[in-house]
Amino acid sequence: MGRDAEAPSPAAAALGVERSALLNEARAGNLDGFPARLSAAVDRYFRARFAELAGTLPAAPFCLLAVGGYGRSELCPHSDIDCLVLFSGSVPRRALELVRALFHPLWNLGLDLGQGVRSLATACRWPAPNPRSWPPCWTPGPWPVTLHQRKN
Repeated sequence: MGRDAEAPSPAAAALGVERSALLNEARAGNLDGFPARLSAAVDRYFRARFAELAGTLPAAPFCLLAVGGYGRSELCPHSDIDCLVLFSGSVPRRALELVRALFHPLWNLGLDLGQGVRSLATACRWPAPNPRSWPPCWTPGPWPVTLHQRKN
């Protein structure tokens, strides 16, 4: 997957403006809360992007998990944005469309991404993490799952 030539989504455009403002503040010496503020800006992007994609999302229940530095609200200026798209059942064929719709606008902004797409069954075979370190979760629709929520 490469970068698309399409115009950025409004959610991506808003993230680009907000990220530029944060970087300018950092260059001017205001680093107070920068990692959490940048992480929160990316959170807003995903919430807005899900709203933009309403009605086009896969019918299969899924959630988006922020992992790594992003999941810890510790994004630095050149951090990659690590995410996991987790489906409650098997990964549907339309998962690639979802990944493109969520992540291509970020690539178009020049951001680095680390992403994975897994089923819950596959993810549950991973070594058990400390529940206090679980990342935040957004579900675009109802899915009876309880995960630790970011407290920003």
